[in-house]
Amino acid sequence: MQLRGAYPRDTVSASEGARPVGVRDHNERLVLSLIRDSGPIGSAEIARATNLSAQTSSVITRALESEGLVMRGAPVKGRVGKPTTPLIIAPDSVVSYGLRIGRRSADFLQIDLSGALLGHLTQVYPVPTPDVIREFLTRGLRELPAPNATSRIAGLGIAKPFELWNWLDLVGAEQAQMDGWRDFDFTRDLDLGLQDDIPILVGNDISMAAFGELHFGMRPDLRDFGYFYVGAFVGGGVVIDGRLVRGTNGNAGAFGSIPVSDPAKPGHQLIEHASIHTLERDIRNAGGDPSRLWTEPDDWSQMGPVLEDWLDRTTFGLATAIVAVTAVLDLPQMVVDGSFPPEIRKRLRDKVEAQMPNVDTRGVRPPKILEGSLGRMAGAYGSAHDPLLLRYLRE
Repeated sequence: MQLRGAYPRDTVSASEGARPVGVRDHNERLVLSLIRDSGPIGSAEIARATNLSAQTSSVITRALESEGLVMRGAPVKGRVGKPTTPLIIAPDSVVSYGLRIGRRSADFLQIDLSGALLGHLTQVYPVPTPDVIREFLTRGLRELPAPNATSRIAGLGIAKPFELWNWLDLVGAEQAQMDGWRDFDFTRDLDLGLQDDIPILVGNDISMAAFGELHFGMRPDLRDFGYFYVGAFVGGGVVIDGRLVRGTNGNAGAFGSIPVSDPAKPGHQLIEHASIHTLERDIRNAGGDPSRLWTEPDDWSQMGPVLEDWLDRTTFGLATAIVAVTAVLDLPQMVVDGSFPPEIRKRLRDKVEAQMPNVDTRGVRPPKILEGSLGRMAGAYGSAHDPLLLRYLRE
């Protein structure tokens, strides 16, 4: 059985059969997802919420119990009749790994089936070469092993930027250092010692960040939204009816290409107005040291006027792009997040909202502007959740 690679949801090989390694049927995914999202929850509530018969629901929950995926919680007393014993996700029954590859740093984390964070590692580097990432992953798997002998590994999700070999100017690398990414195949070239039936799923870094916001953000009712992430390059994602829109090539929501100024002039796309690499350039031009952006990622308090100018330029560009996306998709909410401290994220959201009256919104209803929740960890969370959806949960 070979599951490695990037798969559409619910696609498995014809030889797939053994559970829980195999992809579960619809009703099992439905019940397991309900217990994960709503637990502790009783059997009668599960049947009502899923529209399954009491018998079918009972058969499924017993099967999930026997596989060690769910367990009985403490009985709930104080009601008329027999005490209810609710079901919860069994701790450490399944773990999943997520990797976010960035320009100057990477994050590696481990979550369980309930979505709880079990461990997190960060690596800062001058250049994100394949060897650096391979060594970081090897260390991560060694330092964050499966919690116990019965824990199952759902897989490894990887959130990476598009065409890393073209990042020469951004990372200050030589062509030879980055050329290793041209033909690099994560499922073939990592050689991490994982079993062949453990999937490695590769996704666009910003799409995975939107995915992370959907499943781990502070608003569980957030189902339809556009997502703008200000990283080394600005990018985006689209979520409709609680599902990430991935696109034919996995790069749906490439909002950085949206024109936000005079197309006849250079630098008219959003990517040149709302990306951290432009802030780095501004700091350098002002005689400062931009390395603090990644060596001190949680403290931007001493940047002064350069930061203020960048925020003004960034938020006007984002407001313009948000109107363009709203005109096409009519999304009611737009989330803004990025690789910066939480206080900068809040200021960014507030400034985008303040900029909306300065943008031509004729013909569209401006969406609600929301602050993201996860910052630079969004892509790692989203990528770690991907293998859980492939094997256990309902999207």
